[in-house]
Amino acid sequence: MTPHFRKVRPWRNLITGLSTSTALLLALSAPANDTPLHAQAPTPLYNPDAPAQSFPTHVVGHAQKFDGLCAPVTGPGPSQYANRRVQALNSLMEKTPLGRHIWEQAATYDKGPAWICFTPSSDMYAFYYTGTGVLVLNSDLPEGEHIAAIPHELRHLEQERRGFIADALGFTDEDDRLNLQLAKEADAETFATLTLWELKQAGYPAGWDAHNNTSVCPETMNNCYAMISKTFEAVAAADPTAITNGTAARAAFREWYADLELMDRYERHHYGYMGRGRHFPPRGSMSSHTVPADDFAKAVTGLGFIAPYGFDYLGGDVAKILKRPAYSTKIYYGDDPAP
Repeated sequence: MTPHFRKVRPWRNLITGLSTSTALLLALSAPANDTPLHAQAPTPLYNPDAPAQSFPTHVVGHAQKFDGLCAPVTGPGPSQYANRRVQALNSLMEKTPLGRHIWEQAATYDKGPAWICFTPSSDMYAFYYTGTGVLVLNSDLPEGEHIAAIPHELRHLEQERRGFIADALGFTDEDDRLNLQLAKEADAETFATLTLWELKQAGYPAGWDAHNNTSVCPETMNNCYAMISKTFEAVAAADPTAITNGTAARAAFREWYADLELMDRYERHHYGYMGRGRHFPPRGSMSSHTVPADDFAKAVTGLGFIAPYGFDYLGGDVAKILKRPAYSTKIYYGDDPAP
């Protein structure tokens, strides 16, 4: 299980069911009748008119745990509620190259199409069960938060498909396994940021606005992803080519490592108990984890590859990036070295 840590505020629990924005997304997804054939989008990956799929064997246990509120990403499934929410998310992701790419990764998962489950929770945000193709979203969250979370969790599925799993890489050392988890989380959040930016530029800012919202963040900026999107945006604004050459994405990746308390949470989760993790002071007060082994960096080379853009934003020398101390950015805490 790869958890996505973000503290859920009580006000979010007031938002349940199918939101107004979901209905809006469904309306927006309907193609205009007068659209020329050559200009129409590719065949949708979600087909609401297909025969309903039953829960496959590897999903049954999860479906029972989440009261059956699960639906396949290719649609539909037994739950009408889950079908509506998954179709709404698909209709938005299909609108940009990155969104369609990551949904296609889920639609062609080797055990069959991935499934998305929904469950109310006071402290869970979103997570992905490695090896199952099952994603879980907090049903109490507003639609914008779901949009912000889905490319992150789907990136974890793509990481799995590309072999970035501790056992597949031969990692037996616990420090290497932890460092792999941290790098995958930073990459997933970077991919999400780039996808949400792409959606915003296409006229769909809800996910970006949710991701970029500092009003739900603690004063120390811990347990919040707004600093990542703000860093990405600042780099993109300073250099228009930063999107296409990977500089903005690389800055977002390094910014993830500046949240020391967030990494401490992942470390404590990784080791399975509270006592093992190092307890860092608040964000911005010291440099983050480093990766001591060059062999580790070689093993994760290619982690930052973005297929629709045709580049690896981390480049060939991952060790150089991972070993360089990550400090909080000048947006919040003064001058920061370039990524």
